Amino acid sequence: STENEETIASQSDTSNEKSNLDETADQLAETLIQDYGVSGVQYAIIENGNMLMSSVKGDVKSSDTVFGVASVSKMYIAASTMILVDQGKVDLDMPLTNYINTFKMADERYQKITPRMLLNHSSGLYGSHYLGGITFVNASNRNKDTLLSLLETEQLKAEPGEFSVYCNDGYQLLEIMIEEVSELAYHDFLSTNILEPMNLTKTTTPFASSFDASNIAVMTLPGTENALPVEMVNVTGTGGVYSTAEELCKFSEVLSGKHPEILSIESALAMQQQEYLNGLWISDTENDTGYGLGWDNVDGLPFSKYGLKALVKGGDSTTFHADLTVLPEHNISMAVLTTGGSSLYA
Repeated sequence: STENEETIASQSDTSNEKSNLDETADQLAETLIQDYGVSGVQYAIIENGNMLMSSVKGDVKSSDTVFGVASVSKMYIAASTMILVDQGKVDLDMPLTNYINTFKMADERYQKITPRMLLNHSSGLYGSHYLGGITFVNASNRNKDTLLSLLETEQLKAEPGEFSVYCNDGYQLLEIMIEEVSELAYHDFLSTNILEPMNLTKTTTPFASSFDASNIAVMTLPGTENALPVEMVNVTGTGGVYSTAEELCKFSEVLSGKHPEILSIESALAMQQQEYLNGLWISDTENDTGYGLGWDNVDGLPFSKYGLKALVKGGDSTTFHADLTVLPEHNISMAVLTTGGSSLYA
């Protein structure tokens, strides 16, 4: 009888904690909409493989509504690159020219650039070419088709590997490398190696034959009634993946090494290392930025203040804003997707 009473009391405590968590999250989502210019919110938390929370707020139909995840897309590129490493087809520290023989720049130092430098933002490339990067209604390959020719005339801003500064072009180059090495279109590689094995049926890109723009979250500007046109982020490698908060959390389990049949534990752990300390950096590690391979921060605040390892990746496009936070040692993943606002708010 005593054991039954203790079990009932424990279940009641757990139920109350869950109710409080749901209420807090709902209030935070409402605050984003009321005070921070957000039009719609979708969020989810996974713990030990179980969906602990999933909800929406504002101009969002359901948890199945698809959002652009903006620069969180880089984590799919990073995982794809590491899958090729697992397959022995890519060495992170070999010159990129080994894999893209048409890659050339006016600055001869380009020959020193490696896939690792693209992943940790230390390549020395200037940053971002957005020609044709975002369109409305119809997708366009213009950015990827012109990137290599544009880089041919450019210099580097730093010695490759010297220091890390956020660089979108690096991930566009990684997308091209993945296609060259695998002999597959990037979306097909992503589908075959990650999306299909993980049964991520809502995760897609504008270049997928099954892409359904009618299920994409829309954004309504404050004071207006009509939604903006659906935004096509064509720079797939750097920002063109579309997904849901639930599926983003599920994908993060690949990044945490929970699916070694897809990505090896060794590669998942390698992505979590403090890559940013390999170059010039200030000694204090309590920063918003602390690059790993793909991750914006591998010692994310405020978790690091409490001795918790947190992996963080944010993303922003014109319409969409995203944040993915993973606590790998506790098997917890959290995703917040919004239309309007900022990934910092998320």
